[in-house]
Amino acid sequence: GAGGMGEVFKARDSRLNRFVALKTLLPAVAADEARLKRFLLEARATSSLNHPNIGHLYEIGEDGGTYYLALEYVEGPTLGAHLQSGPLALPELLDLAVQAADALSEAHSRGVLHRDLKPDNLMIDRRGQLKVLDFGLARIQAAAPTEASTTLTQELTAPGVVLGTPRYMSPEQALGRTADGRSDLFSLGAVLYQMATGALPFHGASAPEVMDAILHQAPTPPVRLNPRVPAELERIILRSIEKDPALRYQTAADLLADLKRLKRDLETAPPPPAPQPRRLWIVAAALAAAAAAAFLILRPKPDPPVQPAAEMVLRPILTSNTREVQPSISPDGKTVAYAWEGEGGGSLDIFVKLIDAGSPLRLTVTPEPESWPLWSPDGKYVAFQREKGDLLQVLVMPSLGGAERLLLEQKRGGLREAESSGFRALYGWHPDGRSIVYVASGDSEPLGLVMLDVESGSRRRLTTAPPDTYSVAAPVFVAGGSHLAFIRFPQFLSGSVDLLDIKDGTCRTVMANAGNLRAIAAVPGGQELLLTLGSSEPGFRLRLDTSAVSPIRLPRGASYPSLSADGARIVVEQTTLDTNIWHAALTQPRQAAPPSQWIASTYPDFDPRYSPQQDRIAFVSRRSGEAALWIADRAGRTPQQVPTKGPIGASPNWSPDGRLLTYDVRIGTAAQVMVLSTQGGTPRQITHDPFENIVPSWSRDGRWIYYSSNRTGRHEIWRIPAEGGASEQVTTAGGFEPEESSDGKYLYFSRSREAPALIRRTPNGSEETLIPDLSGRFWALGKEGVYHTNAARDQLLYFDFASRTTRKLLPLTKPVLLTQRHISVSPDGKELLWVQTDSQSSDIALVEYVR
Repeated sequence: GAGGMGEVFKARDSRLNRFVALKTLLPAVAADEARLKRFLLEARATSSLNHPNIGHLYEIGEDGGTYYLALEYVEGPTLGAHLQSGPLALPELLDLAVQAADALSEAHSRGVLHRDLKPDNLMIDRRGQLKVLDFGLARIQAAAPTEASTTLTQELTAPGVVLGTPRYMSPEQALGRTADGRSDLFSLGAVLYQMATGALPFHGASAPEVMDAILHQAPTPPVRLNPRVPAELERIILRSIEKDPALRYQTAADLLADLKRLKRDLETAPPPPAPQPRRLWIVAAALAAAAAAAFLILRPKPDPPVQPAAEMVLRPILTSNTREVQPSISPDGKTVAYAWEGEGGGSLDIFVKLIDAGSPLRLTVTPEPESWPLWSPDGKYVAFQREKGDLLQVLVMPSLGGAERLLLEQKRGGLREAESSGFRALYGWHPDGRSIVYVASGDSEPLGLVMLDVESGSRRRLTTAPPDTYSVAAPVFVAGGSHLAFIRFPQFLSGSVDLLDIKDGTCRTVMANAGNLRAIAAVPGGQELLLTLGSSEPGFRLRLDTSAVSPIRLPRGASYPSLSADGARIVVEQTTLDTNIWHAALTQPRQAAPPSQWIASTYPDFDPRYSPQQDRIAFVSRRSGEAALWIADRAGRTPQQVPTKGPIGASPNWSPDGRLLTYDVRIGTAAQVMVLSTQGGTPRQITHDPFENIVPSWSRDGRWIYYSSNRTGRHEIWRIPAEGGASEQVTTAGGFEPEESSDGKYLYFSRSREAPALIRRTPNGSEETLIPDLSGRFWALGKEGVYHTNAARDQLLYFDFASRTTRKLLPLTKPVLLTQRHISVSPDGKELLWVQTDSQSSDIALVEYVR
């Protein structure tokens, strides 16, 4: 890693055969006497401390003019990375809080202040032990300071010098005043607040705004953001972040005592009755039933709500700086197979690892990417997919390594549709272990499902997909292998769960309009599936016999669940995604200034829309924990959440007068169009039928709301009076994401959800194809043309209506999101907003339950 003063490397101490974190000072910084002193001060501060929760300093040295510190190497995530999954479970929170407070108590007793305490300076090793690191801004309080130490302290802590990280610094630090140990306690209190709620206590779009909030605004009580926060923990947190140092804890020892007392009291409290039988999937069912009160459940008479017996939390199994994805747990629940890019990145290979111990074992070593490992039912073999040029292969090899064997090979052809709408397995094991089922590509044979005998190679077609099917994926056997569940996509990103009777060949849809399903997992017992849509979306529990659906929310970032044979363990892929809104000034439609980050947080921010008056930007963000509508000013500053009662989906669009927003939201298995005042309140539902009614936009006169619906079997454009009423069908040959021209004369839309073409509809109803090869849903309508991406998605392009020519606008250096229209041009045509992925990581975690 790198910072403003130096770089940190993972290095090996050849003498003692151990890894160390080697922190070096940049030569240009070393030439600065004050910064060199600060670097040496960190060495003094760290070397004076010996505590299990403080990173150890092994050595300080200088080599060829480069100063360095050899520090303890901590293998594990930072607390900041761990918090990307949301609030911590109470036992884990208190355990880590006690360790942090204990470390501060030791440091303060030695006269050392940290002064930059934040989640990224707290690391959690693989045993769950917390380490406080980076005393780069530390201050040594000597009882009898020498002249040299007094001079150094004065230089680094002079009044008016602001040191620290704005979101966690105390009011006295924000004002540049002299800070003491109570300032560290404020920072730790801010960290505790985030651990308990998943949110920061003080907000702002810039450092000055954050400092203003720290100085003048009261934080939201933690219990309002997380009702599970005990009153005593809330009291401890709020006392820690009092603005007046005299009202805070006066010593870290006092804070530590309160935390230990709360931890003891909660551990000795009588536990609630344990769930019977003690299987995690039954606990998951209880959680889903508890959530039923807040969601639509597709049963005439839902069961009474059940109080949750446990809380789901994630325990990391595998973490690295590169992607670890697509976990598959062994039938006995002891080992996980997964795809990993390796420490250096690159193409995916297949690895296996014991969940509770040991190091990963690499199974494949080819340059081609491999994916979707699946254990054989007896646990002896691992099957996986390999992409080899235009071919997709399924292979199998012993679970501890050995010779691989090719089971099947087919052209990828029609399988790319399944891949383009989200990564999914394209095969599955039969419970007898003697055969697999796979998705036939639709290239050399019709799209559908085929059974393959692993030993003889004989094949039997099970089903052929209907002609209008977009893709098929994720086949899973249920009911002892007598039935096969799978995802079928009648349209792009709009899936259903179908159930095939293997014996008689009959197939029925169990769950329609399920959205962009990513994975299905069979629950032991044969009558239930766990379904996931994505790392930020709730999943579902689906009863196959009754088609009853109830939501179940895995911990934030979790997707692609895999269950052991007895259901006692679940592993998931844990994804951390940071998408932000970027901006470029348009000097003219065909030229753009260098881009800059405009609206950002550590959570996904997306779907930006300029208001018709050009003074505000509406967008969707998960920075408060759940998806919510936010509004910022035109410069992207002062974002404020729009208070609303009810869930928020995506695709916000302004009414012409700027007073209302329309958006879509998934309710049960349907999606509906909503209207909400920009001041907040209770949204008004516009559509009510059991279909996918999405991506709404207003007509320029404000009388109509256009939207796309699949009620006819594919997405078409419809419109409905803005005040509600009967809908009217607009298109008949396919239509998605409608938007009227600024003068209201034309209607622009993409032909389908995957957006292969951009269409303009004239007042007389005729349609004209403007861009036949539109790449994804990433396009924005201007007065004189359309902004969109190229096929490689590394350039922003501009299509001019008058000349019918396309020109390059600016390069895209990071991936853009194509699953929504994450791009917006200001009404005056002078500014452009778009969403890009600034960072993304995927790790493997075990779902655990904590009462």
